[in-house]
Amino acid sequence: KHLFTFGLFGPQYFRMIFHSVILSRGCMKSEELQGLRGVAVIAVVLFHLKVEYVSRGFLGVDVFFVLSGYFMAKALFKKTVDFKSALNFYERRVKRLLPAYALLLFLITLAIPWFFILNEVDATLREIYFSMSFTTNFMFAVDPQDYFTKDKDLSSIVMHLWSLAVEMQFYFVAPLIFYAVNRLDRHDHRLVAHCFVIAVSLALHIFESSKSRQFYLLHCRLWEFVVGFVVQEFEQKTIQHKADDKMTNNWTQYKRIMSSLSVASSVILFWMLCGTKHPESDTDYFAYRICTILCTSLIILASSIAVNKLLSMRFLVYIGDISYILYLLHWPVIVLYHVHSFTLGSTGIVACLSISLTLSVLVHHTFEKPLLTRTFSHCFVISMAFYMITLFAISSRLPQNLSDQILRNRQGGNTTLYDLMKWNYDESIACCNSNPTECVRDLDTELWTGQRHQLANSCVMSGNGKHSVLVIGNSVSMSSFSTVHKVLNGRYSKLRFFAKQGCWMLVATCEEFWHWVTQVVDKMKPDIILITESQRLMNDRPEDDRVMEVAQQRIDYMRTHSRAVMVDTQYLIPDFPHSYALAHFLARGWTNMSISSMSLVRQLSLKRVSYDRITLLRGNNLVINNITFGFCERVEGICEGYNPNTLKAYTQTGAHINSYGYELLEPMYRQSIDKVFDIVSRN
Repeated sequence: KHLFTFGLFGPQYFRMIFHSVILSRGCMKSEELQGLRGVAVIAVVLFHLKVEYVSRGFLGVDVFFVLSGYFMAKALFKKTVDFKSALNFYERRVKRLLPAYALLLFLITLAIPWFFILNEVDATLREIYFSMSFTTNFMFAVDPQDYFTKDKDLSSIVMHLWSLAVEMQFYFVAPLIFYAVNRLDRHDHRLVAHCFVIAVSLALHIFESSKSRQFYLLHCRLWEFVVGFVVQEFEQKTIQHKADDKMTNNWTQYKRIMSSLSVASSVILFWMLCGTKHPESDTDYFAYRICTILCTSLIILASSIAVNKLLSMRFLVYIGDISYILYLLHWPVIVLYHVHSFTLGSTGIVACLSISLTLSVLVHHTFEKPLLTRTFSHCFVISMAFYMITLFAISSRLPQNLSDQILRNRQGGNTTLYDLMKWNYDESIACCNSNPTECVRDLDTELWTGQRHQLANSCVMSGNGKHSVLVIGNSVSMSSFSTVHKVLNGRYSKLRFFAKQGCWMLVATCEEFWHWVTQVVDKMKPDIILITESQRLMNDRPEDDRVMEVAQQRIDYMRTHSRAVMVDTQYLIPDFPHSYALAHFLARGWTNMSISSMSLVRQLSLKRVSYDRITLLRGNNLVINNITFGFCERVEGICEGYNPNTLKAYTQTGAHINSYGYELLEPMYRQSIDKVFDIVSRN
């Protein structure tokens, strides 16, 4: 009854649409705060679109958390403490959030068979299953990939739902915190209690060892919500002071001060969310986050006293009105666009923005806003209908079966295409290539570095040679280690591998890891050190001579603590997910493709600084493994990411080479490693 008389085509439904569009400015919250919502969601969307000048847009989520805490406290402040009021509170939350959320999961489930292939279908459905219970953040908290890696790789279509999961979990603990604190009669006592909760959560955040748990879990984020409680406390105190005769006499001046403070905080907040500098360290992240939360708090506090014309602009206020729907829809739109074209660029950014905004406006006025005027039972029934359809599809494997059928139709039953598609897909998710089976847990390195648990990217093995070899680097070293091991062919007494993802030793991005490396070098005293890390960051800061100085100092340290050192140059290859793209193109039955390639001149110009710096490193026992041009030799003057004759890609991502790519580079590794052994034998 609800679905067909109201939920779909009933006359009341269209009446509600009319009212939502024509009278959309009716029951409005503070325009400044709606504008603040608009700023936050714009920042998040542009950050996800990789817009260069919004590199800190992810902080928009912190703005949402403080706003949620404030609105939560404001709603709870007006209620008496009893079961009925608590039930009404949760009904309003469910009515506000669940219908659009359930609709989103349903639409993603419909899209899966048409855009995803092979294991992607199962993985995405698993994520949807977790999302239905608002536990996505728990799933991501145990994932070795952090938030920023997922954002860069666009690897999860529901990644953005982690914040809604945290918010929903907060709704369950918020009344307990609020009512427990509000049992205290005095304002200053309540502030102390709230600050105690903030301090405990902040301590858990700071001392959490896992970056993923620190980012995704409620206990590490609770302090941001409770800051909103504190703002509400100050607001109530201000309202009380307003009635005071002394305050009344100075109210005009006080409003002027708060208005100026609000505008200044808005300008600072805009700067915090924008800019090209991404936080480089935990300290930077924390400083930006604290500043964002302070600015947000001041804007919220001032909103009940003075007008902020910056945030009251109609455009920002309207974006704030549709912010929830825009937040829900924008990320799936970006991911699906990327799966279709495998690049964003300026055209993709405009397309994704246009599609996201258009869909958000339509869903807001035809679905979200009309439902807000209906009863809880209407909203709950419609939400459960979407949930049940989605659950039925998942349990009956309809998306998997439909995906297989679509694949067969597109490929025309060509098994060769299917095998090539599967090979490229498997290579795209194989980062980084697994270590040889005989490479076992390295207890010595754990002892030397003071780590009391197994290091993820560390192992050791014995050979039949007489020289000890240490291989160090980052995730690129993990990809190349199998090739290095093959080339060494047992010519070592001991082979030790030690790497850390996301670290570039020669440009000093991970001081802790460099300290561990020095500990290992001092204790092991290797004859040979092979540095197989990516040198991508050597391309940064071309005018900074200090980069080259640090690199040479670290090379000199390793040269003096070993008998010979080898360091890789940066290979030239277009920064493009060739394996993944090729798998999807083959899934569509395409064999004549124009996948990203680039002229040698253009590639070298982009990475010239890195090439020059590495080749300028000096040392009489240093070998430069020049793999720079390995992918630029099949066609003269062109650097390729795949072989059009075999339809096999060379890369997993733009940064990591796959096993097929290392087959091309193997002769270069062999030549350089032979030179290293020649140096050692002469010495």
